Amino acid sequence: HGVIEHDVSLSRNDSELGDNHTFDQTIWGSVMETYGDTTETTFALVSKARYDRVVACKNAHEAAKKDFQYGIKEFILSYGESALLLGLLGDPKDGKIPLEYLKVLFQEERLPYKEGWR
Repeated sequence: HGVIEHDVSLSRNDSELGDNHTFDQTIWGSVMETYGDTTETTFALVSKARYDRVVACKNAHEAAKKDFQYGIKEFILSYGESALLLGLLGDPKDGKIPLEYLKVLFQEERLPYKEGWR
């Protein structure tokens, strides 16, 4: 923990707060709320989803009186992951990927090939 893997996952709990290996539907559900009724991502929505998760994690750590480790390194890693997803699953210039691709990647832990990603 703390080298490549870090807190503020979009789909898993933080290591200080519980199981940080297993997909967490509650956490993922709160991330998906950011997207509302949209069918594709945007830079603004991806950034908001990440920021909202940072705030939620910080608050959860404070409530549990646990150490919250989120500095510049974690910021770069977590936002870099989001940028990587946009670049791999869609067009990195416009920040758009079908939301279905994102759901498949996180919920089913596979690439959305059957859904049309190439």
